[in-house]
Amino acid sequence: MSQLRGGASAPTSAFPLLPLRTGVLFPGTMITLPVGRKRSVALVESVHEGDVIGVVTQIDPKVVDPGLSDMHPTGTFVRVATIARLPSGEYRLSLEGLDRFKLTGVSGDGLYWHGEGSVIGEEYGDAEEAHLLAASLRERVQQLATKAGGTLGQVALSAAEPAIFADQVASALGLSTDKELEVLNEFDVRARLRLVARLLSEAKATSEVKQKIDADVRQELNKNQREALLREQLKAIHRELGEDKEDGDLGTLKKRLDAAGLSEEARTVADRELARLATLSPQQAEYNVIRTYLDWIAELPWSAKSEATVDIGSVSKKLDEDHFGLGDVKKRILEHMAVLKLTGQARSSILCLVGPPGVGKTSLGQSIADATGRPFMRISLGGVRDEAEIRGHRRTYVGALPGRILNALKKAKVKNPILLLDEVDKLGVGYMGSPEAALLEVLDPEQNKTFTDHYLEIPFDLSEVLFLCTANDLSGLSGPLRDRLEIIELSGYTADEKLHIAKNHLIPKQLAAHAIGTGMLTVTDEAIRSIVQDYTREAGVRQLGREITKLCRALALEAAQASDAKSHELHVTVSDLSKYLGKTRFFSEVAERTSVPGVATASPGLRWEETSSSSRPRRCLAKVASRSPVNWAT
Repeated sequence: MSQLRGGASAPTSAFPLLPLRTGVLFPGTMITLPVGRKRSVALVESVHEGDVIGVVTQIDPKVVDPGLSDMHPTGTFVRVATIARLPSGEYRLSLEGLDRFKLTGVSGDGLYWHGEGSVIGEEYGDAEEAHLLAASLRERVQQLATKAGGTLGQVALSAAEPAIFADQVASALGLSTDKELEVLNEFDVRARLRLVARLLSEAKATSEVKQKIDADVRQELNKNQREALLREQLKAIHRELGEDKEDGDLGTLKKRLDAAGLSEEARTVADRELARLATLSPQQAEYNVIRTYLDWIAELPWSAKSEATVDIGSVSKKLDEDHFGLGDVKKRILEHMAVLKLTGQARSSILCLVGPPGVGKTSLGQSIADATGRPFMRISLGGVRDEAEIRGHRRTYVGALPGRILNALKKAKVKNPILLLDEVDKLGVGYMGSPEAALLEVLDPEQNKTFTDHYLEIPFDLSEVLFLCTANDLSGLSGPLRDRLEIIELSGYTADEKLHIAKNHLIPKQLAAHAIGTGMLTVTDEAIRSIVQDYTREAGVRQLGREITKLCRALALEAAQASDAKSHELHVTVSDLSKYLGKTRFFSEVAERTSVPGVATASPGLRWEETSSSSRPRRCLAKVASRSPVNWAT
């Protein structure tokens, strides 16, 4: 029977075996551990204080019922020092490590595990060298213990033999399970001492780096930055590793700001806010506020421009293709584009297209954008009552955002788009301020170079934006706003112009929308004139387009019901209109007046007339057509 350290006898047959999920118990050390597994509890209840059992470490800590292949082959014979029963029902064991053993077999048939193995002897080799290595290790442990203290301080006072001393130092270093197993599997005492000395050097270097990191972090922190401790420690770690680089979310944001081409003032504000953001935790509410603000700065087109070319011939051709008539309007637009081409800048008058609905005010702006290659953005101002819709909200408000002007530029991604302010005459006035007054800076060529949105509070250059406005009636606009606009009136289309528009634009568009082939629908000129005069009464062509749509729907229905839909054709004449469009809606008062003697079709009335020379409408008496004839003969 072989003897173990401490005078205990080594087991000669199968012995109780206690597997550890993690950690290693070294010879010459004491450990206290809880026991909770069912088999382990059965083992504890069957042994007594002073008994010798075996302790091994599992390869995979997740295995509940390990076998021989699930355990490391090297373990430690231990003496049971104390057994304590906890109130929870679990046991707590205090074990004293004795010697290493080689595990050769495991049996799990009983209430607990039984192991088979033999003691592993220590290989000293040159004993004098081993003692010298132990003395050197003891000196280094004492040096480190003066700074770290704790368990190392107790080990430094140990007078154990070299083999045990190496195990005690390895146990006190708090190594990972893999490194502890590396020490346990080293049977040569000299090699073990060298291995432990290397691990001690690594622990010393780690301790020094940690102390330096802690010192650096303390210098950077103040009372309002304590919650950022972990982030500052991570920065210090990167500095020690030579990886002091901006990465992650903030690094990406900084790169976007660098590539945005910010103005000098915007760059100063962005750098200041970025520095504040770096000191905040992502869980703080202010973090998201600043982050959203910087995202807006990064996404605005501070210097990006579209490669727009002003070719007067191309603009004229595009206007003629998309709009029939409107000679004076097209001429004024071409003059405006010619000035833009010669001067190279858009700081000129703001065009305002005024006219009834359906005359093509919005589509004129789209045609200019298509001809020049600029992005076209439309902002509908109808019913807007809040000044913040134009100039944005201040950042002190919850959910604050920039106004519609900067939002349109963000979507356009260039600083020189064509921006159409639609229905500028329908702006309202609410308790949140006047949006019409907020437009004064936007539409003033002398001021919009330094337009300041309430959200950004940074001047943004709008001078290269080509602004166009549309309105139906200017009588409600204030004088200061009208003073910034150059009015271009679109009075409407004549019957002949509507005829050409229907044939060249409206009918082909609706045929394509209803998947009707070319030639399947033909409408005579007389039928179109009748639709214009008898079924519509408007300055524009919007209602005319609806009536042509009804004809296309009728053809689509007949074609769907026919046996050969693709060959079905519809030829519409004046006599067919009542079939497809219903009864005539409007009548000619001139015909009534000339056909019935003594019938008058006009009565005195009052109307408003807009004059171009003054912003104030004038009142006049005129005869307004009446549908109810008055027979003066009776």
